[in-house]
This record gives sequence, C-alpha cells and structure tokens, in this order.
Amino acid sequence: MSPPPRPAFLFQAEGGSPRDAAQWGLLLRLAGAAPVTFVGGAAGAIAEGVEIAPGTFRFEIASSLGPGRLDLALAADGWVRAELRSGDGLVLRAWIEDPYEEKQGWPDGADGVGEGPMRLSKRGTWLSIDCARFPGVPADEHGLFQIEDAAP
Repeated sequence: MSPPPRPAFLFQAEGGSPRDAAQWGLLLRLAGAAPVTFVGGAAGAIAEGVEIAPGTFRFEIASSLGPGRLDLALAADGWVRAELRSGDGLVLRAWIEDPYEEKQGWPDGADGVGEGPMRLSKRGTWLSIDCARFPGVPADEHGLFQIEDAAP
C-alpha cells in the first residue's frame, strides 16, 4: 500500500504545509461533497460522511452494484487515501491529490507521472476511472467507470 513516490500536488498549499493543505483543503472538500445521488456506471447514493478518527472519514454507499463503504484518510506527503469496499472486499485504493481544480487519483505503487487515471471534478459532480489501471472496477465499453451527480 503506497502512494506515488513524490509529494502530492496541492495547488492550495501556497504559504502552508502540504499536510495542512491536504487536511484543510483536499480532505475536507472531499468529505463535504456528500451526500450525493449518482447515476452512470452505477446508480445510487453516498451518505454524509462521519469522522471516525481525526483525519479519517467514512461514507456508506447504496448502489445498483450493491452496498459499499468509502473511507478517506489523510496520508503522508499530502496524499489522501481513498478505499472503496463492497462487502468485506477492497474494490479499489486510490491516492488522491489536488494539482488544480480537478482532483486526480492514482492506484497503489503508481509512478505519479502524467495525468492520474482517476479524475474527480472540481465540485465533485462527476468521477471517471480508467479501469485498466484499477482492476476490479466494472468498465464500460470504453474501459472506463463513470458516474455523475444525479441532481439537475
């Protein structure tokens, strides 16, 4: 279990530490995006998150693919670790950074070069995952898993 071998890009880290930017910028913005109802590769809802420990949030998910859980936690070098579980199994682990308005995610052990294979919109209204880089995530005919906010 390891993020890319570099500090996370955090565009809001100017004048502060990467850890502070990750905790007060990225982590809390991600946690504040729920509750949300989504459609696309799956349909369902993410409940409002609960802080289960300092810097760790848990979200319950109900979807057409079954129930799940998303945990977001502050990690080293400004990364936010996201783990999606269905039942007792890990579906994906991503290391999220905030290089510009869109967030990017990387799988375990990724080099962190180029554009991340997971992208989340500025306001959390859509998510796109390149399933070739995240095995186990159900892909559409283009090799992607995509969901978007169902609200108009």
